Amino acid sequence: MKFPQKSNRNRKKNIIVIASILTLLAAAFLVYFFLLGGNRTSQQTNDVDSTTRPTNDVDYSGASEEDIATSQDGKKNSTDNNTAEGTPTPNSNVTVGITFADVIGSNVEIRAFTPSVIEGDGKCTATLTKGTETVTQSSPAFIDATSTQCEPIYIDVAKFPSKGVWSLKVDYSSLKHKGVSEISKVTIS
Repeated sequence: MKFPQKSNRNRKKNIIVIASILTLLAAAFLVYFFLLGGNRTSQQTNDVDSTTRPTNDVDYSGASEEDIATSQDGKKNSTDNNTAEGTPTPNSNVTVGITFADVIGSNVEIRAFTPSVIEGDGKCTATLTKGTETVTQSSPAFIDATSTQCEPIYIDVAKFPSKGVWSLKVDYSSLKHKGVSEISKVTIS
């Protein structure tokens, strides 16, 4: 009695599976080449010889201190006496807004700006009060694209004589403008 050999059947199955995989790979290659590869080839033929393209000489290292100073001076000179409200009178009042005031780590961080004036010679002063206790810190202002920003004001929480809720106001003053923000609250814990 003869028994059928399993190895012939397994060999045929393996050949069919391999042939199917190769057929699928060949079809995928043809689809890629004709649909995607053809577009890339036509795009490359429209380009100028890529070996003769000019190189990019842009310096991405950032602005130097001199560039920053020149930019700030240029903004100041081009916007002198110009505000969103028109030509100011000396010491005219401006709006001061507090954008952030909270304890971060071991410091109270305060950020403020004047949206109605653009100048770089101002000073911002944060005053925090609680009862008769007062803590004050200042920072210079700088010109932003559409406003005057106060450099962030940082006050070490160790400078506060007591914990609790403190009232904050930010004063802005320059040669031509002055203003005071509305009162905000900061909790020192």
